[in-house]
Amino acid sequence: MRAGLSLGGQTTQAPYLWSGLPTADLEAQTLSQLEDVLDAGEQASIDRLRRPLARRDAIVAHGLRRLVLAAATGRPARSFRFYTDRAGGKPKLAGAPDIDISLTHCNGYAAATVSKGGRIGIDAEPLSRHIEPEVVAAISARAEYSCDGQPSQIAPIDLWTLKEALSKAEGSGLGLNFRQLELSPCATRLIAAPESFGDPAGWRLERHSHAGFTVAIAFGPGGGR
Repeated sequence: MRAGLSLGGQTTQAPYLWSGLPTADLEAQTLSQLEDVLDAGEQASIDRLRRPLARRDAIVAHGLRRLVLAAATGRPARSFRFYTDRAGGKPKLAGAPDIDISLTHCNGYAAATVSKGGRIGIDAEPLSRHIEPEVVAAISARAEYSCDGQPSQIAPIDLWTLKEALSKAEGSGLGLNFRQLELSPCATRLIAAPESFGDPAGWRLERHSHAGFTVAIAFGPGGGR
């Protein structure tokens, strides 16, 4: 990692660390430094993306993943190697079964997170994104519509990002039926989930607003996929 390249927009809360950056106005030097820490496999994956802005966001997300890992472990950012144990599986850090990682990038924002001793997932979307009613209906559990007789306190954009963060942490991603994840309509809390999640009460959910984006983080007990 070159001198002067550091985490941006970071929030540190044990037992995990996350960092996020808006990407639209990043200086070319910063983007180059983030790309410089990637390995050939990451670069090849990013190069397959067709849209230049998507490639930019992916470079930042993967670079942040390495910087967050470096901050959490004290190792050089270039030293990490990743693998998956099945097609489409969640990337894992080689040689470190106690460390879990997740990243996200979308429409001008990128973020990454790392945890020790638990599963972690992160997702981000623009606060301005409109979630269509049919999408809300497709991902909502029945109990999420009302909080003590009043409308749910969870905005559609938060419902989407929280459930996606949970699915990333568990390892199924968008292959999971989001209706099987039930959030409390009165608080940011998981109250029901498939068996692969373990005890729903053991999951910690957070929402952050950063630079016009909402960032959702899900941290839960180890195990699973």
